Amino acid sequence: MTFPQEHKKQLLAERLRKAQQHQPGPRSRSADAVVPLGPTQIGLWLEDGMDPGSTAYVVGFGLRIQGPADPQRIRDAYLALRTRYDILRASYPANDQGDPTVVLHEDTGVEIPVTDLRGAGDPLASAEAEFSRMRATPFDVAAGPLARIQTLVLADDDHVVLFTAHHLIIDGWSMELLKSDLRQALEQAVRSGSIDLGARPLQYEDARAGIGAAGGAARRRPEPGTRHCSAAPGNPVQPGPHPRVHAPDGTR
Repeated sequence: MTFPQEHKKQLLAERLRKAQQHQPGPRSRSADAVVPLGPTQIGLWLEDGMDPGSTAYVVGFGLRIQGPADPQRIRDAYLALRTRYDILRASYPANDQGDPTVVLHEDTGVEIPVTDLRGAGDPLASAEAEFSRMRATPFDVAAGPLARIQTLVLADDDHVVLFTAHHLIIDGWSMELLKSDLRQALEQAVRSGSIDLGARPLQYEDARAGIGAAGGAARRRPEPGTRHCSAAPGNPVQPGPHPRVHAPDGTR
């Protein structure tokens, strides 16, 4: 028996609707959820164990703030990002069996180094050199955190914020997401001091927790003070009296 094309579409739509009713999407994980590493992250974790101290998987970006910027407000912007994304507070120690585990540490704050380049002959060249130095600095995967941020002062009204992270917690797509959110947080922080990035998004760890609940993953129960999570992933703003935040190459 054959069905008219329109009837086939209706049957397919009905099947998809029923399937979605029985396969809900990821939900926010509970505090004691067990979260496995993804296959790619396990591979990166093993590579780090075989070549500790390697910087092959250190990635990063820079954002330039043109206008007055208080270092404390830059710190507030980054703290908002750490609150928004659990993965920025993760570490990946091995358990007693030598398997990777994921530990999410409580946010006790972060110190952001400030480097004054106002006396440099070429502040922008010095900023590039500082970024290269950050990318050449390895991360301790077992101890964490696996992300760093630094503020460079090029002039009284010109700053660069540098961010680096281990590829265990970030990929190309999530890099752009973090970059966009940090840019927004910086814009809000330096303008008014008030930061609102909207509702906290569903975490990658929430999706991985659903997989962990099905079994077959390395796991470890929470310890006091920690929660588990998984490992992963234009143009300037409107001109005028407000500070402008953009990438050093002028892109948004």
